[in-house]
Amino acid sequence: MDEINDLISRLESGFLRLKDFDAQLSQRFDKNISLFEKYFPDIYKEMASYKPSCQTVFLEADGTVNLFFPSKGNTLFPENAQDSINNKFSSFIENPGRTWLGTGTHDNEVRFRHEYYMDKLNKLKLSCPKKENTALFKGDMIGGVVFFGFELGYQLEKMIDFLVTKHIYIYEKNLDFFYYSLFAIDWDRIFSKVEEQESTLHFFLGVSPKEFINSYMPALRHNGLFMASSTYLYIGYNSDEATSAFEEFSSQYARQVFGWGFYDDAIIGISHFMGRTKDAFLLKSSEKPRKAFSLPVFILGNGPSLDKAIPFIEKNRDKIVLVSCGTTINTLFKLGIKPDFQVDVERMRHTAEKFSRLPKDYLEGVIALTANVMHPHFYDYFDKTLIGLKPGEAISSMMNSGVLGEDMANKVALLSNSGPIVANTAMSYFINLNAEEIYLFGVDCGFKDPNKHHSTHSGYFSKDGENSGLATYKDGLIERPANYGGTALTNLLFDSSRIQLEIAIKNYKERNKRFSCFNLSDGVYIEGATPLDLEDVLISFSNVVSKKEYVDRFVDENCFLNEPRDYSEEYKKLNGKVNDVVVFLKRRLSERLSSKEDVIQCFREINSYLLKKAYTEECYIHDLLQGSFTYFANEVVSLMFNHEFEFSNVQEMLDIWTDFLDEVPDMFNKTKDFIDPGRGALEGLYHY
Repeated sequence: MDEINDLISRLESGFLRLKDFDAQLSQRFDKNISLFEKYFPDIYKEMASYKPSCQTVFLEADGTVNLFFPSKGNTLFPENAQDSINNKFSSFIENPGRTWLGTGTHDNEVRFRHEYYMDKLNKLKLSCPKKENTALFKGDMIGGVVFFGFELGYQLEKMIDFLVTKHIYIYEKNLDFFYYSLFAIDWDRIFSKVEEQESTLHFFLGVSPKEFINSYMPALRHNGLFMASSTYLYIGYNSDEATSAFEEFSSQYARQVFGWGFYDDAIIGISHFMGRTKDAFLLKSSEKPRKAFSLPVFILGNGPSLDKAIPFIEKNRDKIVLVSCGTTINTLFKLGIKPDFQVDVERMRHTAEKFSRLPKDYLEGVIALTANVMHPHFYDYFDKTLIGLKPGEAISSMMNSGVLGEDMANKVALLSNSGPIVANTAMSYFINLNAEEIYLFGVDCGFKDPNKHHSTHSGYFSKDGENSGLATYKDGLIERPANYGGTALTNLLFDSSRIQLEIAIKNYKERNKRFSCFNLSDGVYIEGATPLDLEDVLISFSNVVSKKEYVDRFVDENCFLNEPRDYSEEYKKLNGKVNDVVVFLKRRLSERLSSKEDVIQCFREINSYLLKKAYTEECYIHDLLQGSFTYFANEVVSLMFNHEFEFSNVQEMLDIWTDFLDEVPDMFNKTKDFIDPGRGALEGLYHY
């Protein structure tokens, strides 16, 4: 009873205090709202006429604006509000939470120039002792901070007074809190500090955690993905919304730090396209309206749960379209099952080598689906191959923009969300083909047991069930919700695959209300793919007289043939553009840089320069260099924020990347030298 009386007394005093300071608070609101009209007009429109749900606002004795929630019987801040705010901020400073990424070095033979120079950078970084104390000190510069929950902005005031924060991201689901910040804090001082420190400020207000992540990613790309692994995380207050946003951020982290690509990879993709022997391309649906692909589609990954599904797949084989992903085809061959489609996306020669032990008659009639970066030898094994554009590839940009000629410009379908692994490519293809019913088997996106990471019938295990050593999963494992409940293990690669599957399914469902996707894999839960037990699946007989005839006709109707031709003359014309970019980058890196701020500003300018290229006819420049630049900049940023260093160490890193840039034009000129010769990657380790 005493606590209730004390609260009533505190509120009564607080309401009177609010009344006494009404004029000052209203004046602050008017000043703040006019600033948002100038800098963030969309937020201004929302807040200018906003009516908060919580009307019980009062002023604490220390001058803090506070809120009382009648339904919960508590307040946002305790009575000693500023002490609580200070203690919370001090806890963050002493033991800050943040993101991490370790790139590591290559113990085996280095195959790519990108890897060679990244190894040099990484070894230089590791030669500098790591900071033992992770606490932050006044005046420290940090790359960025994400606020999960904003309260009324008092924590932001402390952040900008104590640290130089280059990028500030504010997530707040409850618009009441942001509204009352316009009375509580001086936004003019915050905007001035942001401008003075040449920082950026991003708001994500009133949106769901998923919407927040989808908006955060473009902002992060704009500011530079190289900052993704050096971003601090600040949970403003305990709430379901803030916790959900933090969990969503964590589960989607692979989107930030995985799949950046690199220069050599882009050049290999170009060389493989130039050396291809077949041209049958998947048409954009805008080129020819697509009928629905009416047969049920079984997409088969090579995950450990595939084994359990084999009897069911055999039983329903004639009723459905069977799609094999990557090495799954060797597993199916052992089991006497022939797919209708074979999907591959990995560009290296070993992708084609896995077919060398398969009988020719086994592959007859199988339609191959791949991307325009595929190794030329891949096409030798199939009578019919369909090619789509892999997003983010320089060769895709060259084809779509018409710089290699107008014969294919804007005609070939883009395989959105088709990486990082082949299950994503399969999903992208059948979304493009307008499938209405997709079932996932062995698409585990992880595993329950790291020692059982693929089907026991796969080439990753010997006949005795021994792991061949071709694939091992020990470090960097992450727990995720499992498809049938509980948890499963994954890593950055598989987790990124899961994320891209979710995005592809969500986007397609919004376009096609008839689409259904079911997950029969005993691995990681994939949002949008309904978990389904084998015994609950009902596959009706198709009314298609001949499934093969239907499939062949459907593929033929949605592709176009283009005679393979030599694009070398058009390609040579691009050499000068690449040289110009290298000259610009080397000149910018050679300018006087003497502080963290100088380096970060230099990287921001380079990032902006490359991003702008992505929206021009020279978009291939972005796809050639953005990935390697991001990896390089990430290493330098990691050194500056996580290690004890001399600025000469930073300069040495800049010199290393300048050496890499010196090689870029010559590599671009000699694409024919970059067709992967194969290095026996499967030899002795893959059991056919």
